[in-house]
Amino acid sequence: MKLITFLLFLCLVFSPGVKPLAQGSSNYVLHTIKQGESLYSISNMYDVGKEEIVRMNPGCEKKIYAGNTLKIPQDYVQAPSSVNNDVFHTVQEGETFYRLSVMYQVSLKEIMEANPEISAESLKVGDVVRIPSSKMLLQETTAISRAATTTTTTTTKKTETYNLPVSTRAILNEIDREIDQEIQKSLILKVAVILPSPTKKVTESVRRNRFYEGFQAAIDSLKRQNITVELSVYNVGNDASSINTILAKSELRQANIIYAPLNEMYIKPLITFSNDQKIPLVIPYATEDIDLSWNPNTYLVKAPPHYLYQGVYNCFLRKFPNPNVILLDGLSTDKDKASFISGLKNELINNGAPVQTINSILTTDILKSTLRLDKENVFVLTSGSNAALTKSIAHLKKVIKDNPDFRISVFGYPEWQNYTGNNMIENLFEINAYIYSSHYNKSLNLTQNPATAFLKWYQRRLLSIYPSDKTMGFETSYFFLKGLFDYGTELNNNIQNIDTELIKNGFKFEQINNGGGYVNRDIFFINYAKDLMLNKVVFK
Repeated sequence: MKLITFLLFLCLVFSPGVKPLAQGSSNYVLHTIKQGESLYSISNMYDVGKEEIVRMNPGCEKKIYAGNTLKIPQDYVQAPSSVNNDVFHTVQEGETFYRLSVMYQVSLKEIMEANPEISAESLKVGDVVRIPSSKMLLQETTAISRAATTTTTTTTKKTETYNLPVSTRAILNEIDREIDQEIQKSLILKVAVILPSPTKKVTESVRRNRFYEGFQAAIDSLKRQNITVELSVYNVGNDASSINTILAKSELRQANIIYAPLNEMYIKPLITFSNDQKIPLVIPYATEDIDLSWNPNTYLVKAPPHYLYQGVYNCFLRKFPNPNVILLDGLSTDKDKASFISGLKNELINNGAPVQTINSILTTDILKSTLRLDKENVFVLTSGSNAALTKSIAHLKKVIKDNPDFRISVFGYPEWQNYTGNNMIENLFEINAYIYSSHYNKSLNLTQNPATAFLKWYQRRLLSIYPSDKTMGFETSYFFLKGLFDYGTELNNNIQNIDTELIKNGFKFEQINNGGGYVNRDIFFINYAKDLMLNKVVFK
């Protein structure tokens, strides 16, 4: 079929009514793209303008992939090694016989016949494939050489020519689309997942398995979009040195991306490996001591608190510009929010906002005595625990009900989304609760099952875990693999442009400094409004 369409192309190009191409010549060298290279770095390498590379390789300005080749217009660079006009090509990652036939514009049959000792199934990275010369190849090369010297016509690997009749151009564009679809189908994303070995600790094993189940569900979803994933899973032991055995494996260096939902002790050597090999490393869970200041290929999905708190404070003051803040302390021995509360208090004082602290046993009268009619009254619990919320909820509901003239809200924490017992969801609506989060149950209301969206994707029930490990596995897999497929080595430059249908997690990756890694700093507020509507408050 491709042979027929290409012959059709030649007939169209040299048919009457098409302006003859100017005489001239142009040399090019084939550059095999390596992991970590960009169009910019390749243009610098050869001292050739990006626009010249794009002219000979239409579409490369949008995305390039490690293992693909680019035509580099360098007159003084020697052409690829050849014997009797045959080119010898070293197979790169993800390449197939079909991709080579498109790359060199030689029929698949000719390539197969020139390499009888290699089958399509056995083709592997490092194999040297003979690309036979043919009249078709010579005609296409001549056309390219001629077209390079004229400003009115361009003929490249893709068949776009600007001076063709509209009907002819439409046919050629359709051929291009067919070729693009075939190339897309032939791309293979090599993905490595490094998981902790199963342990006797039930909780750790369950989390590991749930994450992996979600990860596999995303790969199945991508396969339905003709995105092929080759998945390798490595189990790491319980001591820090066990990661070295995995990092020594040669196949790990061939990965397009690595996922590491691991303990903190494995992260530093993985970041070093990622930096050396220029392979993107995704770390789904937060670690406090992680250093992202020197590797631009590292992505931290669930950011540690110190990366998020300042953003939360800024959003708090934007949502409540004239607040009267009342801190409810002593409700729990849990001090997990001590750092957050300390920072929030300092930020409020620096901005001139009044702050009160209640340490005594809560009563409705005590809460009422703190209210101000001229400000928005915001109660903030100093603990995120279920126990603290349960102790305060009845008093908060009553003071709000008894004082309808006052503007009153309660500010809380992401984990409140998990507290569903004792009518807690209804209670959050009654107290006009706001919580900061990057994790959002879109479908949650009092008449609809909050697991509807999850069930639609996973065909399983949503568990009361914040955030669900299965959700984390699914969405981190889907987000980055879709981005890698769409943008190739330009993933970093397009991290904000990845278009996915996420269920809960918000992804807004920002580079922490020049040359550093990326942290997910997506922050929004979720408001359980009194009209029983769950509103997502986004801050631009």
